[in-house]
Parts: sequence; C-alpha cells; structure tokens
Amino acid sequence: MILQLNVIRKRKLRKKMQKYCPQKIEVKWQKQWEKDNVFVAEDYSKKPKKYILVEFPYPSGAGLHVGHVRSYTALDVMARMYRLRGFNVMYPIGWDAFGLPTENYAIKHKIHPKIATQKNIAIFKKQLKSLGISYDWSREIDTTDPDYYQWTQWIFLKFFEQGLAYKHKMPVNWCRSCKIVLANEEVVDGRCERCQGEVEKREKEQWMLKITAYADRLVDDLDTVDYLEKIKAQQINWIGRSEGAEVNFEIDQKFNYVILHGYGATKENSFYCWLKAELEKRGHRVQIPQLPNTNNPDILEQIEFVKKNVKFDENTILIAHSLGSVVAMKVLEGLKRPIYKYVSVGGFVTPEFLDNHKRPFVKTFNWRYNFEKICKKIIKIRILRDIKDHKIPSEQADKIKDAIGGKIIDGTGTAKHFLGKLEPLVLEHSLEQLKIFTTRPDTLYGATYMVVAPEHEIIKNYQVRITNYSEVEKYVKKAKTKSDLERTELQKEKTGVEIRGFKAVNPVNGEKISVFVADYVLSTYGTGAIMAVPGHDQRDWDFAKKYKQKIKTVVQSKVASKDKAFAGEGIAVNSKIIDGLETFAAKKKITQWLEKNNYGRKAINYKLRDWIFSRQHYWGEPIPIIHCETCGTVPVPQKDLPVRLPDVKNYEPTDTGESPLATIKDWVKVKCPRCGSDAKRETDTMPNWAGSSWYFLRYCDPKNLKAFADERKMQYWMPVDLYNGGMEHTTLHLLYSRFWHKFLYDQGLVGTPEPYARRTSHGMVLAEDGRKMSKSFGNVINPDEIVQNEEGGGADTLRLYELFMGPFSEAIPWSMDGIKGIRRFLEKIWVVYQEKEMIKCGGSCARVNKSLSILLHQTIKKVGEDIENMNFNTAISQMMIFINQASQQEKLPVGAMKIFLILLSPFAPHMAEELWEKIGNQESILKENWPKYNSKILSEEQINLIIQVNGRVRDTIKINRGISQENAVKLAEQSNKVKNFINRQEIKKVIFVPDKVLNLVV
Repeated sequence: MILQLNVIRKRKLRKKMQKYCPQKIEVKWQKQWEKDNVFVAEDYSKKPKKYILVEFPYPSGAGLHVGHVRSYTALDVMARMYRLRGFNVMYPIGWDAFGLPTENYAIKHKIHPKIATQKNIAIFKKQLKSLGISYDWSREIDTTDPDYYQWTQWIFLKFFEQGLAYKHKMPVNWCRSCKIVLANEEVVDGRCERCQGEVEKREKEQWMLKITAYADRLVDDLDTVDYLEKIKAQQINWIGRSEGAEVNFEIDQKFNYVILHGYGATKENSFYCWLKAELEKRGHRVQIPQLPNTNNPDILEQIEFVKKNVKFDENTILIAHSLGSVVAMKVLEGLKRPIYKYVSVGGFVTPEFLDNHKRPFVKTFNWRYNFEKICKKIIKIRILRDIKDHKIPSEQADKIKDAIGGKIIDGTGTAKHFLGKLEPLVLEHSLEQLKIFTTRPDTLYGATYMVVAPEHEIIKNYQVRITNYSEVEKYVKKAKTKSDLERTELQKEKTGVEIRGFKAVNPVNGEKISVFVADYVLSTYGTGAIMAVPGHDQRDWDFAKKYKQKIKTVVQSKVASKDKAFAGEGIAVNSKIIDGLETFAAKKKITQWLEKNNYGRKAINYKLRDWIFSRQHYWGEPIPIIHCETCGTVPVPQKDLPVRLPDVKNYEPTDTGESPLATIKDWVKVKCPRCGSDAKRETDTMPNWAGSSWYFLRYCDPKNLKAFADERKMQYWMPVDLYNGGMEHTTLHLLYSRFWHKFLYDQGLVGTPEPYARRTSHGMVLAEDGRKMSKSFGNVINPDEIVQNEEGGGADTLRLYELFMGPFSEAIPWSMDGIKGIRRFLEKIWVVYQEKEMIKCGGSCARVNKSLSILLHQTIKKVGEDIENMNFNTAISQMMIFINQASQQEKLPVGAMKIFLILLSPFAPHMAEELWEKIGNQESILKENWPKYNSKILSEEQINLIIQVNGRVRDTIKINRGISQENAVKLAEQSNKVKNFINRQEIKKVIFVPDKVLNLVV
C-alpha cells in the first residue's frame, strides 16, 4: 500500500514539473535583485572589504560580443562567492566613452558623438543587466560626463604644476585618413589601427606627460604586488631599463663663444672662468665682456657695450646667465646676422622673483621684446632651468620657450641658480656634441663611425654646413614614410647616407669619425644617435662592410671570429686606458675617466618614452590650458573647471593637423586668468587613456562634486583587491594607471603607492573559425543571440559556457555545440530538483548516501579553491560530477542539495535562485553563507588513483573511494599532466580498475 502511494506521488510530481524556461526565470530575478538593491556596496562596513574590478568597456556601436562576457562573468562569480563568504564586495561598472572610435562612428553615421555615446551606453547597459552581472549600478561612471572629466582635467593640472606635463616638438605618427596624431601603439605595420590608413611622420608640438620620471619605481614596485609573471614581464620589457654610460662625441667645428654674466657678477666669479678654460681647452674662442655698472645696471648702456666690444658671427654660441639673458635678448634684437646657438642659464624675461631682494633694474629696464626678430637671429636654443632655483620662478623658462621656442633642460646646478664655481650642466649644453647611450662603454676605442636618426636635430641645424644636404634630405623624406617597426626590423638590410661637412670626435682617442644618417636609428629611443662599434656589434659590422668603415677589435675572447662581430665579454685590448681589464672592470674605469674629464657620466637608459598626451580630435577631454602672449602657458583656475567640450555641429578633423576645436573661434577666444589680456584656449584634447588612468578611484565616491573622491572612502576601499582585463591592456593601460596613481600618492592625495593588489588576465574568445572576432570577418557572436533566444539557452547557459570552455587565461574558440552541452547540464540540474524526492536528515546525511556526502565535501572544497584561483572550468567539471551522481539516487538529502545550489549560484545565479525558492526557502539564496567542507571526511575517504595514458603512468590523483568510471575519467581529464599526453586526441578505450588504476587509450 505504501509503495503504491509513493508511485502515485511520483507520478503527480512528474505531471507538475515545470519546463526549464530561462528567459522567464532570468527576467524575474533580475528585477527582484534590482528592486532589493542587493549588490550595493556599503562604505565603511564592519565586514572585511573586497574591491573587485573589471576593465570598464568602451561602448562601441556594435554592442557587447561574447568575448566581453567571459571576463565580466568570471569576476561576477568571484564577487558573488565573496559576498556569501561575508565580505563587503564592491564590483562597480562604468564607461570608457571618449576616444577616436566613437568619433569615427559619429562621422560615418552623421550622428553627434555625444548622442552616439548615450545610445551605445544604453545598449551595453541593457545587455549587461540581461546577463545577471552583480554590478553595483549606484556607482556607475561615464568618462564623458563633465562631473567626471573635470577631475581628469584637475589631475592634469597637478602634473603641469609639478613640471610633469609639458609641450615638446617631436616627430609624430600622422594618420592621413583620420587626420590625427596616433600613439605608437595605435600604429600596426605602418597603418592606423582603426582605419587601416597610411601613417606618416610629421613634426608637431605635443603635450607630454613625464612618465620617465617614474620609470624606476614602475619596475621596482612590481615586487610589492601580486601580478601574473607574464604581466610583470610585459611591464618590465616595455620600460626597458638598462645600465651604462652617456658619452659625448663633440663635433669637430670650432665656435665663437660669448658669455654674458648676471646682476652683481663679474667675469671672474661664478662658473665663467672655469667654463672659459674648458671651452678653450677644446680649441674654441671665448669672449666674456665685463658689463658696466653690474650692481646698478642700465640696459641701454650694457647693450651698447656688448655691441662695441664683442664680435658675433654665424658660428657664435651666446651663453647668458641670469640677468645676462635679458641683455642677450636685447642684443639679439639688434644683430644684423644670425648666430648659431643661444643658451639661457637660469634666465628670465619678466621681473618676477622668488626672494624679497630689491633689484634696482626692475624699474629701469625695458621689459618689452621683439620676439619675432629674436627668433630669426638664432638657429638653436637651449633653456637651462635649475629645479631648486631660489631666485627665479620655474615658469620663467616656460615663458622664454613660449616666446622664442627651444628646448628646456631641467637639472640642478652645483649651487642654486647655477652659482657654483663649476657647472658641468652648463658646459654640456654649451658644447655642440652628439650624445649617445651605451651599455658597453668599454668598447669606446672601437667606435669608428656614428649614426643619427633621420629626425635628429643636427641635420636641420647644420644644414648650411652639410655639403651633400640634398642627398641627406632625400633619404630623410623616404624614412618618414616608414613605420618604426619597418625601420628596426632585424632582418632588413640596413641603409644610410654619410653626412659630409663635419665629423665627430671620439673622446677617448681624439679620432675624427664619420657621421651617417640611417633609418634603423629612432629619435624616440635613447638620444637618437649611436656610436658604431663594428668589431663588437653584428649590425654595425654589416653596415661597416657595406659602407667601407674601419673595424677594430677592442675586446679579446677565445670564441671571437674574424668573420663576424664578437658581442660578448672578454679582455679589453687596443684600449689605452683600460687595456688588460675584464669587461666589468673596464666599464667602471672608462666611465670614471669620462666623468672626470666632462665627456660623459654613468647613466641608466629606458626604452620607455614620455607619454604623448595630445590628440587632434574633438571627442576627448579639453586640455585645461590657456595661451597668453604676455604670461605664456597658463593653467585654467580650478574654479573654472570643467572646461566643457563645446556642443557643436562640425567635429570633423581638419587637413591642417589642428584639432576641430581650433575652428570654434568663440570657444577658443578667452581672457587670460592672470593678466586679463586676450588669450586662446588649448585646442588639443586628451587621449582616451586619460579617463581610464584613474577611474578605479572614482568608483570609491562617484557622486563627489568637491573632490575626485573622498579621502576616507579611498582609504577604506583601496587598493583594488583584484583587477582583471585582457592581455592587450596589461602593458600601456596598466603602466599609465600605475603612473597616475603613484603621482597622486606623491602629492598626498591617495594612500597607497600601487593601485592594484592583484592583476590577472583572461584569454580571448575566438570565433568558431579560430580567428579573432571581428565585424570585418563577419564572425562576431552577439550575446543576445544566446540570452534572448529560447533555443540559445539563456544567460546562465552563456555564463557557464564562457567559463567552461577552457582555462581562463588561455584563448579558446567559440562552439555552438559546447553551448548545447551546457544547456543540457542545466536541464539535468532542473530535472534532479523537480523529480527527486528530497528528504531531511541530520549531520552529513551519511545514512542516506555516504558516497554522495563525501562527494559533496569534495565539491565544496574544489569549487571554492578553484574560484579563488580562477580555475572556473574545473569547478564546473566538479559540479557536473556531483550532479551526475545525484541524478542516480532515488532520494536526495535536502541539506546537501541546498549546499549544491549555493555552490552553483555564482555561476548560474538565476537558476539557483529559482530552485532555491522551489524547494521551500523564503529568503534569497544571496543571504546564505558559503559552505565549509569537512576535512576529516575527505581525508578518511580519499585514495590515490593511478592515471595512465596508453599504458604509461602520467599522474596520480586524489579520488573518493568507490568513484565511478565516468567520474574518474572526468577528473583525469582535468589533470594538466594528462592533458599534455591526450592533446585533444580521441579516447578510444577506457580500462578501469576501481580504486586502483585508470588507463586511457588514445
């Protein structure tokens, strides 16, 4: 009778069993979660915090593709598990929405970038919500929101205040099609990454951020963080730190030096006499006029004195110290013919000083200049600024540069304001020389020629002296059409042209050597010049053979060959100063000699270049700078931030190379915030890297209008505990954001020197054809096809499949058959919870099914550890093993099955919530605690199973005693050792001896 009643009850259950319909279930629970605000993180909670961050997306017009889903879901699994473990989890989201792709999309479709961005964000947001990602939407940010980018501008101004943001004329990558400057990373095989158009080199003044000032710390501090080793290697290789020496090869030209002293000085005091002696030792002529009335100078009297007593010609190099720079400007105005070079040392152009010393010349001097005339009288300009100057504000160097151009050299004098008796920095930049960096200064005696980059300034500066200038110019123009990659390709035959008209002098032996221009030398690496040592560098050897240059042996070794260069270490020979020394000792001694004789110094070089920060496009943060003819470069006052991007109809790039903002006259024209004169706004915008360099801080306090984030909130949440993104962003984005954070730390604005405690990356999702998903290939999979289509499987199916495809860090190809397999797994879970009789029992339910209890604790342990270690695929495999065994039981302990749903909930949250409710729970599964396994049960019941492949032992794994063949095979397939020998081959036969050995025949 009892048996008959049970049969009837089971029939009724089957009749009532609902079909698994993910679309209805998923919408139901997404609405409930949003209504209950269950994923909102609490500031200052007493729970331990966990800040989990995924790279925020660029909202393109195409919307999400399944590649995005993998990373977002993986971190969602971790966020959900940590919440169940009692953590206060912040898992935020936002939009990296400025940049060229949106602008190009807007131009193509004739829709304003702002409208396109809003539309794209709405699409992305809808798609992300449909996946059930547990984002804290209350912290949503958008880099194009003025409330956000005012702080991006504010941080830029902090860089500017500290001298780390500056303008510099340099060769840049110019996309002819997009009509903008591209960073090196945006050029692939000589073409624009976005439009595939041709890229050429152009000279253009750009805003730069001095990331090189942080190069050492960006390398050294990697020891303090938990990053994947491959990520650390990418950072280190990009920075490219190497130790060696800077060496100065002087040009064999003899110059006429004129040195003008400063206020209160004589030609005998300060560094003047020492500098004169050093220059004369090198064969140059030196004039130091003693200016009249040095303590109460009259500008007109001093100008007339210089004109009468000093000879100027086209070979003159004018060096002016302090007030002498004002006299120099006035003298230059009246010269009849140009000089070669002007060196301003601690100079100024307006009467503004840091100390309270009364200077009589402030009122008597004429402070107006004809800068247009002055510019025509100088070929080359160097502006030396002492960063510890106690007299002259640092802005004075910027004013000189803004007025007449030139290059600012920041350094420190041996005494403040360059008032020392010896000032090597002044000598270095007064001399005409080719500066090189070498890691092998011990080979200096073997340098037989030099090579400069086509962009090197010496070619332009020495134009009148170069006797074959037309030949050199032709070569330079051709080089500009090549990408850096093409120019430096190792297999390519090296070409070059000898520059005739001057030579360089090797400092260690006085030999005059030829100078070539060659495109394999880049102006953006090192100094843009190299010394060629053909005896000990194969590239130089090949070049020397081709152009008939001398080859000298200066390092002796038993393994050296007469037919090729020897690049290794050995004993110095034919090197007078260091003969007989081994390489290490030879490097040290020759570097000391260079320093003692002012020909060079010990140095560290980096492949890393300062960050090109300008973009000549519309859709970006305006750079908050104003240009005033009187005051020079002036920052926009904080009260006037943000400098809003004007809402205009015409945002297309211009043929001139200027930003489209330059054409908006009403926006450009502004009053100088310092003097009130007519001035102009900076019209370049920031790169899309800007907003993404600090966004993780804004999540801590996204609505703050008074600061980029509250200090206490940042102290609570930072650093980010886990940051995941693609490997394509683990070099530059990671480097830039670490740089910004370190700078803010130095300013006392954040509390940690590193922003991310742990950084991981995921493998790319490839299309079914094995290629990268791309609209141009027509192989992109839209997640909506899976989520919204009933046959597709729904969000939980997509989430599980993305993580089950393979190891999280590896690239994996998409497979629709794989999707179907995961859908069947979820349906199997659904059926188990609908059909099986659930019974209550105490303890571990061992009296119902001991092996299932053991497997449950195995599953708790493995799923928890695998999530922690981002081994999501093996966690899912373990859950499959459990549900397979559960499906074979007549009765299931309800306690065990509740625990399984908690384990499943981070991966398939909608199904877990629905089944949790169906088995009689009133509260959400999100309020449960993550289960703990019983280690005693596991240790008692686990044994070693030997795994063989084709009869050979390949691994030994821990298993639950009495495991089935099917589950044993699944566990074996998870072993990396076994995978290497199966290598995706078909398993043709399985030989299984229970609890002892498993042999897979492939």
